[in-house]
Amino acid sequence: MTRRLSQLAMGLVFASAALGCGAAGVEVDGKLTNGAAAYSLAENETITVTLIGEAGQMGTAEVQKDGSFVVKDGTGKPLKPGKYKITIVHYVMPKTKAKDGSPPMPTTKETGETVDVSASNKSITIDMAKYK
Repeated sequence: MTRRLSQLAMGLVFASAALGCGAAGVEVDGKLTNGAAAYSLAENETITVTLIGEAGQMGTAEVQKDGSFVVKDGTGKPLKPGKYKITIVHYVMPKTKAKDGSPPMPTTKETGETVDVSASNKSITIDMAKYK
């Protein structure tokens, strides 16, 4: 009986370790700033933050009016821990139409910055003043 309990206990230890390895994601939150001030989106402005991992994994977030965002993967789940490059897609709808009728193009900016996403590092601040 003692041997059986010992085997059961060891099995539970291995099972919980297997489930815990890499299974949990990290919910990355963030905010945009404009220098030291908070960044607020204009009525005609849209910004998307994309994090691209070393292994090709990706997460995106649409920035809210108050400049806050939460990055999730393509299935809506938190990101796996690791290093990610930060990219910003900035779209401003002009107040007047282009002469040729074409829609305005968004501006994509690779920030050159990376973030090491982990349980202890899950918040990002992006200073938009650097990218205007």
